[in-house]
Amino acid sequence: MELRIDVKDQNDTVHDTQKVKVENPDSKDNPMKDVNVGHLQKELTKVFFLESCFQEIHFVHDGKDVRFDLELEATLLSALHIENGSNLVLKHSRLNIWKALEDALSRISRRYKRGWNVAEEVQQNVDIYKKLIGTKFFRVYPNFEEIIYAFEEKCGHCLDPTGGAIDQAATQYFLSLFESNPANPTVKIKCDRKTAPGLQGGRMCTVTIGTTATKFHVKMHSGISSRSSHTSDDTSLCELFAYKVLQIIGVGPLVHFIPKVHNSTFELYIATADIPGFRTAAKRRYFEEIGKLDYLKEILQLIDVHQSNYGSDENGKLWIVDFKIGNPFQSKYKNSSNVNSDLSNKFKEYDEQWKFLEAIDKADKEIADQKSFLERHNINRQKSNDYKEYLDEIKMIVTYLKDPEQIAKKRKLSQATTSLSS
Repeated sequence: MELRIDVKDQNDTVHDTQKVKVENPDSKDNPMKDVNVGHLQKELTKVFFLESCFQEIHFVHDGKDVRFDLELEATLLSALHIENGSNLVLKHSRLNIWKALEDALSRISRRYKRGWNVAEEVQQNVDIYKKLIGTKFFRVYPNFEEIIYAFEEKCGHCLDPTGGAIDQAATQYFLSLFESNPANPTVKIKCDRKTAPGLQGGRMCTVTIGTTATKFHVKMHSGISSRSSHTSDDTSLCELFAYKVLQIIGVGPLVHFIPKVHNSTFELYIATADIPGFRTAAKRRYFEEIGKLDYLKEILQLIDVHQSNYGSDENGKLWIVDFKIGNPFQSKYKNSSNVNSDLSNKFKEYDEQWKFLEAIDKADKEIADQKSFLERHNINRQKSNDYKEYLDEIKMIVTYLKDPEQIAKKRKLSQATTSLSS
């Protein structure tokens, strides 16, 4: 049975129209036989990512608008006079809450314009907004989020002093990320103050998918990088790239880049997964993999890698959890004459696991996607040539470390060729 589904809001404005094929999986010989409301609800969940408990289904019979009762799950569609080609209307059952929220946002905007303190009202309505996200309301009505964005630009900064902006951004990002997969069970997000101030900064957000919980350290990304010719608040592509490289080679945690939820000093947040059994170097008597750390600091030009920003897990494995990118690029490996055979051999030993050049290419491709991501969210970033210069320098250093003798030979050949030409 094929049905036309119009997604409408409280004003009966159409937001989406899809043709949905509904079948009875228990009737293999004739899947069109005995199709009931439950079969329809399951198909609507697949197509519109809307759980049956939030589905409000309408159809017209004898010129009257009829609304499905959720308890009609076993009722045959034919008994409701719904047949192949029928037109149904789908609404989210929380439209009344959205209407109240929309009115509240308009009222708060007017008060804010008059100079009133609206922080408490903003927080109350952000909580309502979070609940709507949890019902996948904005998957059904994506255009409505433009109203939220416009409100955030005016009043969202009221949340900054309490950490509410980080919580809101993280909640919105992780719900959108994980709830987009229909295979995922219920997703819950909880953000709290960090119990260990100074470690990676920011907030601790716990993302629970079903019974599996993952903790993320979420911090503000100031974009401060003297490599950038933009302002100090611009997002540093070099820093994002370094996070990705470290993740790919297994020395950095899983990382997510979370867009702002309003016009704020901080346009981007960086979320890194908590590492089981991790202890900072400051809390370890002996740190075995300090040699790997030295290479990575020089290759990626990492600075501010103090003993609270790196450490190891229960197996003694190195993890770098926080850093900044230095400038100018002053790596001691930048000149091939400083790379001897001992340094090269040790790096090649590490690189058997890291596969650094492959990691660079993979991270670079992800950064290309990240540029589009930043543009979609109107987030300023440093110029691409700044990033390209950084990338070229890293590749050059890795090439020196992998084969210093070959580089030296090429340099001598180049110098000889230049001498002959002159």
